[in-house]
Amino acid sequence: AGSSNFLRLIPLMRHEILDEEISELDELSERETLTVSVLLRKVGQQRESEMCANESGAADYNAFLRQLGAFVNIETHYGYSGGLRITDARTSPYFSDASRELMFLVPTLMTAQLKRRAQLVSSSLVRIVWSEDPTSFN
Repeated sequence: AGSSNFLRLIPLMRHEILDEEISELDELSERETLTVSVLLRKVGQQRESEMCANESGAADYNAFLRQLGAFVNIETHYGYSGGLRITDARTSPYFSDASRELMFLVPTLMTAQLKRRAQLVSSSLVRIVWSEDPTSFN
C-alpha cells in the first residue's frame, strides 16, 4: 500500500540535555491556562492591598465564588494551580474544559500572609472586583 516512514526514523542519542528538555515538555499543559484574581472591595477600600487583606465576604459574594467553578483541594489538585501552593490556600475555585483551565485566586479564601496574597494577585493578568462600595475607584 503506501510508503512507510518507518525506514526514515533516526533514533535520538540519549543525553542529559535531551532528557531535561523532554521533562520540561512533559510539564507543559495541553490546554490554555489562565489565572484570574477575584478581589472583594468593601466600603471605603481604594487600594488593591486593602482588598487583598479581606478575609471574608457576604453571602452573595460567596455565592458568586461558587458559580466560578468547582472548589478544588489545593493539596490534591493535579491540574493548573495558577501559582497557588498548599501553604497559600486550602481550596480555590477552578474551571476546566477541553481547551482551557482557569484557576481563581481569591484572597478571602487564602491562608497565606498579606504579602504573599498581594504577590499572587499581582501575578494574574485578569482581576474581577466584587464591590460592596457603590463609589468608583481606580
